[in-house]
Amino acid sequence: MDPRDLEVVVTSGRRTSRRQFLGAAGAGAGALLLAACGSSSSSSNTTTKAAGSRTALAKGGTLNLWTWPAYYAPSNLKAFQARTGTHLNIATYDSNDTAFAKLNTAGGTSFDIVVPTSDFVPVMASHNLLAKLDHSRIPFRYIDPKLLGKVFDPHNEYSIPKDY
Repeated sequence: MDPRDLEVVVTSGRRTSRRQFLGAAGAGAGALLLAACGSSSSSSNTTTKAAGSRTALAKGGTLNLWTWPAYYAPSNLKAFQARTGTHLNIATYDSNDTAFAKLNTAGGTSFDIVVPTSDFVPVMASHNLLAKLDHSRIPFRYIDPKLLGKVFDPHNEYSIPKDY
């Protein structure tokens, strides 16, 4: 996945609404996490539970996004799909506890991207449920530096900002 593919949903020459940004961040995060993730017996960043070895999303591939209901802009996801040829499977959950419990099962490995609230990022990371991001594939130039380096993930190892 070329990081420039995120540009279609992040930059459009006009002010981006919160909803548009959320959709773009979700789609972008998906592409970025998939670049760092793959498939294995569990969703994690350790060698025993590592997400796998896929290093890029094939054009026309599928990305499995697990997020909160209505936490994305459908128009942004359509633009992302059109630009990249990537199909997005979107599933939703109603609480961080639900997400945490499912990620701790074999069924939790079916997601390429999970969108927890910020307070659950360190919890999920400490249980090896999140893969570390490959910073060489993330277009941080599109992210306001004030949104980076938050207490829940000071080095943005497991997350990129989605809300502002």
